[in-house]
Amino acid sequence: LVMKALDTFVGRSDILITGGSSGIGLALARSFQSLGGRVHIAARRSDVVRSATEALNAGDRGSLHPVVGHECDVTSAESVGALFTGMEERGATPAIVVNCAGMTVPAYFTDTTDDDFQQTMDANFNGTVRVCARCVPAMIERGEGYIVNVGSLASIVSVFGMTAYCASKFAVRGFTESLRSEMKVHGVSVSLLCPPDTDTPMLTAERKLRPVETEALSGSVSVLSSDVVAAATLKGMRRGARIIVPGTEGKTTALLQQYAPGVVEWVSDRIVMKARQGKT
Repeated sequence: LVMKALDTFVGRSDILITGGSSGIGLALARSFQSLGGRVHIAARRSDVVRSATEALNAGDRGSLHPVVGHECDVTSAESVGALFTGMEERGATPAIVVNCAGMTVPAYFTDTTDDDFQQTMDANFNGTVRVCARCVPAMIERGEGYIVNVGSLASIVSVFGMTAYCASKFAVRGFTESLRSEMKVHGVSVSLLCPPDTDTPMLTAERKLRPVETEALSGSVSVLSSDVVAAATLKGMRRGARIIVPGTEGKTTALLQQYAPGVVEWVSDRIVMKARQGKT
């Protein structure tokens, strides 16, 4: 019954996915589109948004449920405002919002600049807050809605060489859990998606910059596909899950961090030390 309720809700809703032009966001756009949702994707680069929109709208699925693309930089309040104004002009008020836009600057803390921290926090945390601030009032007024904020497994387990990213994603987690508590009384659901490493353009770019220790930690676990993460997201939404962690390894790591954090730290330290020995 819960599954049918969500699928019916998707089929009658306007859906906004920031960071929807690639990776997890694009996979979710395909999933919501296949369920009949009126999907809007948003991302910073107009050429990438256009290409993603054209791909989503190719064939019969696009003719039945066309996706609309928007250029938007979530680090700008003005750009987020223009996004919602543009949707309103099309008669669209998002009932489902997925905050997938984000960035990362992997580096040793001593090599991470103040600008790196500010930009990462602005994209990952402040951008999420800006979008929620615009969509929540309408959801409260309707008495229904669903927000999925994309954190990371690094919202649960801190990672060597990712101080700026982990700080921003821990902030997303805290914000999301507090927002979930507030929204319950209004009939609005809120979930936090915490994927492990996922095969996306952001991961490809990130791996070129990672310290060797960070790459060693990443190499100890499997990389998921965006489609697997999207399927896990929908499954979690159907349950109204507080936190959605795709993949068996991710779930195991999250549980160990909760009940035996010393074990997680010990394993991480062993991998880091081995990588450092190989570097010297």
